[in-house]
Amino acid sequence: MVKLYPVSFRRADLAHVPPDALLYHFLLAQVTNSIIILRKQSIAALTGVATETLEGNAGAAIAHLSIMFLAGRLREARLLLAAERFVAARNEVHPKMDISGREAFKSISRYFNAKDNILIRMRDLVSFHVDLDVATRAMERIEPELEIVDYMAIDRGNSFYGSGAVLTAYQLAELAGENGGGDAFEKLLDDVREVSLMFEDYASAFMFAFSEIYLGADIESMEAGEITIDAPHIRDVRYPYFMDGEGLTPEELGSDT
Repeated sequence: MVKLYPVSFRRADLAHVPPDALLYHFLLAQVTNSIIILRKQSIAALTGVATETLEGNAGAAIAHLSIMFLAGRLREARLLLAAERFVAARNEVHPKMDISGREAFKSISRYFNAKDNILIRMRDLVSFHVDLDVATRAMERIEPELEIVDYMAIDRGNSFYGSGAVLTAYQLAELAGENGGGDAFEKLLDDVREVSLMFEDYASAFMFAFSEIYLGADIESMEAGEITIDAPHIRDVRYPYFMDGEGLTPEELGSDT
């Protein structure tokens, strides 16, 4: 069961909001949605499967991709939070945020102000840009006797290339300074999820404060409009790699047969 507090508005209702404050609100909402989706996906990909199985290896590949994309979105979120253009917008809302939101903002700043962190390295060297030096060193780390299997399917969407998954695991190990792919992935996963939760805490505090300042929607009025929806526990949800019919065309997917 999930509790939600709807805050409904029209564009016209926000005509009095400074344009930069309004844009910051929408951009923060956009990037936070993607952070939440990718973080959940990184968890659900590994739920209920043994790591030594084919399904477990494929799930790990989904989780790897999720955290690599998540690193990119977290970097974009940080640039948004640090943008000079939105200083006035933040200064108007931040004093109204609860203490947890202000502390999350400080924690984010401390993390990204460090000279080097694993998230930025992952974003720059693996996620959105392929660094050939990192890839070469990762290849050299792969044990000569390691058995690698490429699973090839005739139908679209269900091939799983173990060679690609192994390379990714060893690239992440290279970034984390670890010898084994599994330990490196756990280190990266913990780091990225921790920073993700910082952003989610900040965004939640900002949105509540923004809604109160500009829409008059305080927590009491939100609670009065509370809705609940049935939702599975995160540990009961699995995002599968292999799907029957996954390679169907859009026209075929839209049909009843």
